This record gives sequence, structure tokens and C-alpha cells, in this order.
Amino acid sequence: ALGMQTFTLQHGFENVGLDLIFGIPGQSWEKWRADLEQAAALEVAHISCYMLSFEPGTPLDRRRQEGKLRPATAEAISRLYELAVAFLASHGYAQYEVSNFARSQEKTAQRWRSRHNQKYWSGAPYIGLGPAAHSFVGRQRCWNHRSLRRYLGAVAAGRQPVAGRETLSPLQRQIEAIYTGLRTTAGIDLVRYNKAYSPPFEKHFAALLSRLAQAGLAVPGPRRCALTPRGMLLLDSIAEQFVSLL
Repeated sequence: ALGMQTFTLQHGFENVGLDLIFGIPGQSWEKWRADLEQAAALEVAHISCYMLSFEPGTPLDRRRQEGKLRPATAEAISRLYELAVAFLASHGYAQYEVSNFARSQEKTAQRWRSRHNQKYWSGAPYIGLGPAAHSFVGRQRCWNHRSLRRYLGAVAAGRQPVAGRETLSPLQRQIEAIYTGLRTTAGIDLVRYNKAYSPPFEKHFAALLSRLAQAGLAVPGPRRCALTPRGMLLLDSIAEQFVSLL
């Protein structure tokens, strides 16, 4: 830890982020806490905590299917996540998205948040460069060739190296606005949402919002609707409940 601190200071790096993975088979509470302690000791500007996922077609997923490794249980994953949220908060890192934490001691804490990721969550346009990169402008999303050979071939021929495009329907954009909004601790901006979609969010989802609030999973308000830390653990299933009502 001290070695990395010395290196970053000597070479002028002030804004350093770390990505950590939890839910690894065999990962204990103690090992995860030790990882968090070392990350906090480095005093980096940003820490992301991602839950391990088993992507189809990968060697890791094949080992899971063959029974060569046993995935962590949902209960164990919940405990590790709750530990990360509590530990990082007590060490000066504010959670601003389900997986992301930024140093918060300084008055300029906002600068440590990932501007790159916040573009995705807010629906802002972005351009991706390189093989397999995605872009989003207006209502259209496109993605480049995954193959480096095909990507370079298209560029050399003076063509855009785009493999595919899709134009998002109003419903698709509405679904993304709900899902990405719930990912953030600030929640869905209801003023912005109600300008773009109808009926108003708080009326359309009144019964669901009441159930979530009573269960301690969401905090509906006049201007924003955000999930609680417990609600963040159930993000996907809660978002699906909203989407099912559209």
C-alpha cells in the first residue's frame, strides 16, 4: 500500500481509482474486509465494488457448470456488500451509485466521481472509439466491430467500423431512465422524468412505491425516488417491478 502511495505521488497521479470484486467463491468476510482496508489505506480517490458475475461462454462459467467451483450464496454476497457500504462510509468514501464510492472529505468531493459513468446513468450522449466500443447520440445506439481485423479493415477503407445500430423507442428510453436512475443514490429525478414521460411517475407507480417504502427498500419524495441500501441489494428485481407496470 505504501509503495503504491509513493509511486502515485512521485509521478503526479492524484486521481487514482481501484476496482474490487466481491462474491468470489471461497471469499470470506475477513478476506473481503482486508481488501477494503488496504484500498482505504491507499487513500485513492475512487473505489468500485463489483459483484462477480458468470458470463456465458467464459472459462469461469464453464467451471461453474461443471461443478468445479461453487458460487457464493445470495446471503453471503449480501453480507459482503453491506460490509463494503458500511466500511467505506466510515473511511470517508460516499456511495453515489450501487457499485461506486468516491472520496468525500474534501469540499471538492464531486470531482472524484466518475464523469464517464455518470454519462451512461443520465442518458447523456457519448462516442466510443475502438473495437467493440459503443456510442449513443440522440435516440440511436451503435457499436463497433469486435474483431480488430474487421475494425482496422473498415477504417483503412474509409468506412465507419460500425457493426450494428439500433434506434431506441420511447418505451426503451423510459425503461433505461428508470433502471439507471435507481442505480444511483440520488435516485430518479422526478421533475426530469415527468417532463419526458406520462403519466407522472408518482401516480403511475403509487401502489408499488407504497409497498417499497413500507418494506424499507425505497424513499419516494416529491422530486426524487431513491432506493435505500437494502433496496440496492435488490436493484434488478425492483427495477423489473417498475418495468412490468409500463
